[in-house]
Amino acid sequence: PDHDHPTALKVSNTSKTISVDINIEKRSNKTNETLSGAVFTLTKKTSDGEGGITYEAVTTFTCDPSTAKNGSNSFTIPDSGTVKLESLGEGEYRITETASPAGYLVTPQSSPFDFEVTNTGEVRYLSGAESTLVTYNNVDTFTVMDVPGKELPETGGSGTAMFGLIGGLMVGTAGAALLLRKKKNKHKPNIKAGHPASFYD
Repeated sequence: PDHDHPTALKVSNTSKTISVDINIEKRSNKTNETLSGAVFTLTKKTSDGEGGITYEAVTTFTCDPSTAKNGSNSFTIPDSGTVKLESLGEGEYRITETASPAGYLVTPQSSPFDFEVTNTGEVRYLSGAESTLVTYNNVDTFTVMDVPGKELPETGGSGTAMFGLIGGLMVGTAGAALLLRKKKNKHKPNIKAGHPASFYD
């Protein structure tokens, strides 16, 4: 080797950018039919800089169909019941259902759930809601099941007002019955031992 002119060491960057697609499918846990109209958000696990963990909104993904994406990190399940989230990089993600289809409820069994995209592009379910992960046409698909039902009235809403009206009517009815009872007792004969029945004030 030429000691006066050493050969420069060449370092090639062999790392590649991970980009995967996943499907989110929404079904009824009662009929297994596909559902539309559910709204989800996508967040990614990051460090808060103080040794803790936080989840930040993911805005770089795209949707198929494109009309399914309705916010920076929000998307809606279309009529087909399935939406594809495209261009997800390596990391741990969380999908949260923020609005359920009409006639269904968001429960701990349906939201949220966490998954991981590994440095080899593999998709792994981590924890959370009881979603299933299968592969359709080489695309990893999470199926999220919703439970039929209706939301309970919110505090301070019309439902609360109705309960208040019913309660007020019950109290009023009880008060009227008590007043009538007192009036009857006032004119009830007071019988004392050794005396005929008579009225005493």
